[in-house]
Amino acid sequence: MQSIIKFFLILFFSLSFAHSVSADIINEKDLYFKPDPSILIKNKLQYALVLLSPAQLLKKFPEAIDLDSVSGLKQKKVKVLFAKTAFVVDRPIGFFDHEHMQDLKYLRHIYGEQRIDKIVDSQFNVIVPGTTEHSYQMNIFFDSDDISTLPRSKIIQGVNTARKFDVLSQGANSVIFQEFTKYTKYLHSGVNIQMFSPLKEGKTLVINYQMIFINKHYATEGIVDVNYLKEIEARKNLMSSFKE
Repeated sequence: MQSIIKFFLILFFSLSFAHSVSADIINEKDLYFKPDPSILIKNKLQYALVLLSPAQLLKKFPEAIDLDSVSGLKQKKVKVLFAKTAFVVDRPIGFFDHEHMQDLKYLRHIYGEQRIDKIVDSQFNVIVPGTTEHSYQMNIFFDSDDISTLPRSKIIQGVNTARKFDVLSQGANSVIFQEFTKYTKYLHSGVNIQMFSPLKEGKTLVINYQMIFINKHYATEGIVDVNYLKEIEARKNLMSSFKE
């Protein structure tokens, strides 16, 4: 049973990789950690995460409710993976604009094996292939000083709350807010807030805040977190390797 659950959890995320988590990934343990550009510029990754019930999460992090635009915290049969990650990618800050963040070629590259098709503007259908094939819907919204597609007050509130988590988040040049809903298996929903700030020429600091609402029967501690970190490390590399 444990091996089956592990197989399912690998498929929760968009990429499947056999390698172990890199030694260059630093567990900060505190979700309020301050990203350190002097460390991240050396190709390292900082993170902190917890796996809790909705009640436990709200008791420990009451502000998490402001990030939950998909009402996952109201669900009784889920556990919540709440994570913060920070890393640097080999992209100039100008790359992270509204057009690129919804570009199918870019999305298909960074989501690896998943099949992504556009439904309408800002809305995508995603299929995770394999023996346990399942699908979900992804909404992507963008915010910067020049343009904003944030559609409703709950998402605006989520972005504003995430910006308060640390000084570097407050100064982000652009932000994307992603909603993950209509999972056919394993998960209930999720949100991801990704912030982009210039670090030096040709390099951008990326800070992620993510909540994933996992059906509690599949939320096995020690499996979820390892596979999540493999996903983040792979995503970091794919964001840098994309060719237009």
